[in-house]
Amino acid sequence: LWLPGWPVVMVDWLGAREYAKWMSEKTGLPWRLPFELEWEKAARGTDGRHYPWGNTFVPTRCNNRHSVEKRPLPAGSKEYPQDRSPYGLLGMAGNVSDWCLDTYSKAPNVNELRQAITEVVEGEPQTERIMRGGSWVGSHETVSLGRRLSNLPISRLSSCGIRLCRNIIDKKDA
Repeated sequence: LWLPGWPVVMVDWLGAREYAKWMSEKTGLPWRLPFELEWEKAARGTDGRHYPWGNTFVPTRCNNRHSVEKRPLPAGSKEYPQDRSPYGLLGMAGNVSDWCLDTYSKAPNVNELRQAITEVVEGEPQTERIMRGGSWVGSHETVSLGRRLSNLPISRLSSCGIRLCRNIIDKKDA
């Protein structure tokens, strides 16, 4: 069972990076996985909301295990239009978590996370990577936009997918 329009899942972090590289070569644009702080800003906006729509959990606004009475499953990105971030991104609270470029830090501080934007640590295959966002198997506690997850870069999960981004302005143009 896999319907057209459902997100791509079961791709490990290494595969996600290779896909970004392939997409860059195909389009000529610098696609990549988002840094954790980029993902968070895109999801929460400038006001630091808990969910894309505000600070109160409403199960039917994102794809999670409480949004339907039947068996939870992934959904197409347009099936939950209220799961839209202030910047217009869909599926930030539910459906699938997204791999981020950063390595995982158990007790991050803002300065360390900001530094990660300019410096990517490649790490070993055993170095855990950040995953952000809720998923179709999550409860209201796990779809909050402030929740951080991590996993090994070789992990393939039915609840984690890929979201690519790219810089709007190239550094050489700034």
